[in-house]
Amino acid sequence: MLKHRWALLVVPLIAIPLSLPTAWASTPLTSSSPAAAQGPTAPRITNGEEARDPWRFTVALVPAGEPDRDLTAFCGASVVAPRWVVTAAHCVSVSRRNPADLRARRSTTFQAVAKRHDLTSDGGERLDVDRVEIHPGYDAGRNPRDDIALVRLSTPTTAPAIGMARPSQDPPESSPVRAFGWGCMRVIPPNDIGSCLEPEANSRTLRQVDLTARGMGGCQEVYRPSGRATYPERQLCASHLEPVPRDTCTADSGGPLVRLVGDRKVLVGVVSWGAGCGWKPYPGIYSKVSYYRPWLRETMRVPMPCRGGRSAMPRC
Repeated sequence: MLKHRWALLVVPLIAIPLSLPTAWASTPLTSSSPAAAQGPTAPRITNGEEARDPWRFTVALVPAGEPDRDLTAFCGASVVAPRWVVTAAHCVSVSRRNPADLRARRSTTFQAVAKRHDLTSDGGERLDVDRVEIHPGYDAGRNPRDDIALVRLSTPTTAPAIGMARPSQDPPESSPVRAFGWGCMRVIPPNDIGSCLEPEANSRTLRQVDLTARGMGGCQEVYRPSGRATYPERQLCASHLEPVPRDTCTADSGGPLVRLVGDRKVLVGVVSWGAGCGWKPYPGIYSKVSYYRPWLRETMRVPMPCRGGRSAMPRC
């Protein structure tokens, strides 16, 4: 299950990467960090807590026509430069049913909301989009691959950027990582996205969840019986399924998976897909930022053409 919320939509730096020079501000980032909510019906990202950690690199993608104090995120993203956010390709591709249709969504159909913790407030920045770049290898089929994209903002955001991980900064197996999002707050089984389509199922305030990085070999073994494939070179795997399941879920897609390197956060993953949300034994799958870092850097350097390829371009 791709972790976006398209069904809800009626329509639905590198300049210098700025890593935050602070450690986790509230809940310590350890593999045993307690979740604030307990039990299968408690509010959560899935069983996370309201984001208190410095989070302002996290952006909500919202439909362009929604009223400003009644926004609902269909996906998340991360600021990596003043004019650029990185998200999942499936969040910004045109087709949600046809894997062969890999055109980018028109940039006028959605906006990016930065520096706004509560989507029902009117703070922060609501920014138009003028360019969408989907990774050329993106496969939207049963086994999503290269599920990563860049969105260029029409005007620069003042939100801080997060540094993109290098290969040496990928999370070791069993190390703590943290995800952020405004997504579904329910534990749901595979193929039961319907329970997340109710508005009250999704959070209007940003939440965070502490997870543990898993080895891709183990993730492959979990998904193989269901006929799903993973790509160890291109993906990361993270979960926390016992004793209380914690996970990312629908509408968290495209959002950040981060870890501490020294006292700085780095973006190591982009929320991509998983079987259910917090459903044992299935971990979440994330696009590995370090693998895509060369493409991300190169794409952000390319001047904006009028139209062409998979980019959603304005007319000249």
